[in-house]
Amino acid sequence: MSGSQFRALTIQSGVTTQIQPTNQLLVGNGIDADVTGSLTIGTTTATSVVLGGTATTDVSVNGAATFETGSGAVSLMGNTTVTTGKTFTVTNGLTTLGAGLTQSGGAFSLTGNAASQLSTTGANALTITSGTDATWSTGAGVLSLSGFAGIDLKRGASTLVDVGMTTSTAVTLSAGISLVATSGAGNLDFSNSTGTFQTGGGAVSVNGNTTFTGATTIKVNAFSTAGVVHNDATGLLSTSLINVGADITPGSTAGQVLLTNGTPAWTTVSQDATISATGAVTVVSAHGDFTVGAGGGNHALTIDNAGTFTTGTGTNTINGNVTTGNNPNFDFSGSSGTFKTSAGANTLTGATTASSTLTSTGLLTASNSLTVSAGNITTPLTNWGTVQVNGSGVLTSTTGTSGQLLISQGGSAASTWNTVSGDGTLSSSGVLTVTQAAGNFEVKGNLMVDGAETIVGTSTFQSNASFDGDVTIVDGYYLQTELIQSDGYLNVNAANGINLQSAGVTYLEVGTTASGTNFIAVPSGITLQAQAGGQIIATSSSGTSYTELPNSVVAQTQSAGTPVYLTSSGVTTPTDSSAIASSYFVGISLGSGNGTIVDGVATVTVVSGTVGMPVYLGTSGTLTGVAPSAGVVAQVGIYVKANTMLLQPITPVVL
Repeated sequence: MSGSQFRALTIQSGVTTQIQPTNQLLVGNGIDADVTGSLTIGTTTATSVVLGGTATTDVSVNGAATFETGSGAVSLMGNTTVTTGKTFTVTNGLTTLGAGLTQSGGAFSLTGNAASQLSTTGANALTITSGTDATWSTGAGVLSLSGFAGIDLKRGASTLVDVGMTTSTAVTLSAGISLVATSGAGNLDFSNSTGTFQTGGGAVSVNGNTTFTGATTIKVNAFSTAGVVHNDATGLLSTSLINVGADITPGSTAGQVLLTNGTPAWTTVSQDATISATGAVTVVSAHGDFTVGAGGGNHALTIDNAGTFTTGTGTNTINGNVTTGNNPNFDFSGSSGTFKTSAGANTLTGATTASSTLTSTGLLTASNSLTVSAGNITTPLTNWGTVQVNGSGVLTSTTGTSGQLLISQGGSAASTWNTVSGDGTLSSSGVLTVTQAAGNFEVKGNLMVDGAETIVGTSTFQSNASFDGDVTIVDGYYLQTELIQSDGYLNVNAANGINLQSAGVTYLEVGTTASGTNFIAVPSGITLQAQAGGQIIATSSSGTSYTELPNSVVAQTQSAGTPVYLTSSGVTTPTDSSAIASSYFVGISLGSGNGTIVDGVATVTVVSGTVGMPVYLGTSGTLTGVAPSAGVVAQVGIYVKANTMLLQPITPVVL
């Protein structure tokens, strides 16, 4: 259709006009609708309206008309512009911007009519940047900033305030950052806190008045010297004792005192008393008698420190009791006069020393003890002997004959001198000879016994005891000593065996019930060990020597002379070279119920043995001097002589 063929196409109201599929509707000057109608495209089978084809075609809605889409998704493929003064409104849905939102000019405002939030998804950061001054505020209510791991307040890229990031319970100012209050009545109030308050290491200035309430104390570590707190001309505080001459201007005259009656002043004490430069007060005169306690009441005259009290040459009368305090001395050593007490009882509570002669014309009684540290005590007792005290407290002296002993007769009678007799005698030189001892016997010195002795009961020797004959200890008792020595053979013979003990612990049993009649046994937990250079050799009467593993350790059930190995259950079984498991030779049986020879020389039966050559395991528990050519090879020892082998087992191998 050419351009000259365009005509107006009018579609009447209520009339459907259909364009055949092979035809086209070409609009030259636009499509108009009448006042009450509308143009509807795609209400039946059409699914889309394509404008322009491959050419560039604009769609414009002029005037005050509106533009609406359906409920499906609408895609804006090109740039979309909302002109000045117009609003882009999303009534009730979510607006998603895939590549960000940029406000190129004018103010940018996000307004919500309900509680709103600005957030990112996942672990993505949310950064709000302003090119110039910016303000965050609320119209009403509180502006809250909450960070899951804290809040980082920065200036540029530098952190100024760390809120809970480094320490979850602290607000931290970065290095070099100050907290400054401008003018006004701002307060720094920690009164409700029970924590501590610390300043930095720099100078701290307190510009206003400071009040410490309640029982608060101040401790200044620099004030380590006890004394008065004072300041110098710069206001620096320090502590020291008051030094007259340095801190206080001294008086002009020795003996002056600092008196205050408004203004302190140095004053000379005069009239009834004077004070010397050393502080001594001299009472010049007391008008009338000098009375302590005038006006009634119990008053005292006290002289402090090391002051003295001197009376005149007249008689001084003390009507009341005299009591001293603070442990003073009562010293009359410089006097050549006498000292008398009253007729009443006089008590010397502390230690009393008589530098000269102490004479008593009456009875001298010591209720506790009487000690003479040097010199002698002279009594009227002139006989050599022992001093005793009788029931009346009188000292007496008695003497026995040569060799007698002083024997106590109890508390009701005097001790008597007696001659030793009966089981022993005592010579004049103090040698005690015991002919026999019945009961317990205790010796605290050296003891010499000439003949055979039988000890019945407990006998204690605290020094050396020498016996020239046999010593028999009756059954039920034991011998406990640090050292036993003999100039010849030392024979120890016990009917039921011998236990060698130290501190109550048995280290060796000889023929006891526990070890067996014919055994010397080392108890469990004790080790029998040869020291450096020593040996432990077990030799039988036949000349064979070996080391035995007792039956109590390895159960032995084989006949004597059988080579055995040890099963997993700990029972010995005859060896057999037909298998490697039964070829691990451990020793030679000493017979059922006895031990196993594990080292040394054993009596065995060897087939075709040669002296000095190896002995091998054969089958069915036999021993042979011929090395196997196949199967298990287990060398168990060296052939010594007929029926004798030295045990030297080697780990078996399989050929």
